[in-house]
Amino acid sequence: MLNYTAGGLYQVTDGVYQIRGADLSNMTIYRTDNGYVIHDPLITKEASTASWEFAKMHLPAINGEHKITGMIYSHMHVDHFGGSRGIVESGDFAKDALIYAPKDFIKELADENVIAGTAMGRRANYQYGTTLDNTPKGIVDNALGLGTTRGEVTLVAPDREVVEREEVINIDGIDFHMINMPGAEAPAEIVLYVPQYRSLNTAELTYDGMHNIYTFRGAKVRDSLVWTKYLTELKLRFVDSGLVDNIHAAHSAPVWNNPETEVNEISQYMTLQRDNYGFIHNQSMRLANHGVTINDVGREIEKIVPQSQLNTWHTNGYHGSYSIMQGR
Repeated sequence: MLNYTAGGLYQVTDGVYQIRGADLSNMTIYRTDNGYVIHDPLITKEASTASWEFAKMHLPAINGEHKITGMIYSHMHVDHFGGSRGIVESGDFAKDALIYAPKDFIKELADENVIAGTAMGRRANYQYGTTLDNTPKGIVDNALGLGTTRGEVTLVAPDREVVEREEVINIDGIDFHMINMPGAEAPAEIVLYVPQYRSLNTAELTYDGMHNIYTFRGAKVRDSLVWTKYLTELKLRFVDSGLVDNIHAAHSAPVWNNPETEVNEISQYMTLQRDNYGFIHNQSMRLANHGVTINDVGREIEKIVPQSQLNTWHTNGYHGSYSIMQGR
């Protein structure tokens, strides 16, 4: 639970770093030949500016500077792009640096954040307690992270959307294998495999807890069946095949294998995450086909959750819950 113990800069592996605890989401930093790539620049300009300045205090300068050689948005929820201007205006953003995003990023961003933005923003105040003070009688946490920052939410439009299902894009000497996986946690989303660092960034397809399928704030309903299929693909292609030594994500702490044992802990983690969303989809549809109404499906699912899921801390409902996470 490193994400919740303290804010700071953490090393995932040599060349991959994360700022955690500064905002609701993590800002991941990849070292390239001549600088660093920023992945998901948090919610506000103030948060991303402060986080990057803090990172520069601890990350080594390359060629005498901390140049930003690119930026990647994993998906179109505000906690993954809102601090973009803080990075671009940091004074370190290279003139030839590009910003990358998943296919249909702008379209889906407009659908959720503009067309339904006012209603969703109002609901989010209740879901995330954004108006509560940071006092003993105020906010506790947001489950996905300790809380949301307050400040200027910005968007620097991406220079390039990854339109193919998969593309390998070299940014300043490092290959980023970008895979579009839309319709699960977000309508537009990419995950990253970085072979040089034997790392898999699952974006928000994994999280140390149960995620939302139907959100209180009114985001588009997530497809728990396709979510399960994506996690199966990632598990088989990158984890079980031995291509990665860690997975890290937009929220929570990374997962590593213990080199002193032969147990594939990453595989076990992804198996339980995958099975949880599959269980939600399959049982929701089974109960619906048996005539259980929408208001009762969640309560019926809670009665039959497998013990393996109940006993696993990272599949429990800190953010989502079985009572509201009904499959499509």
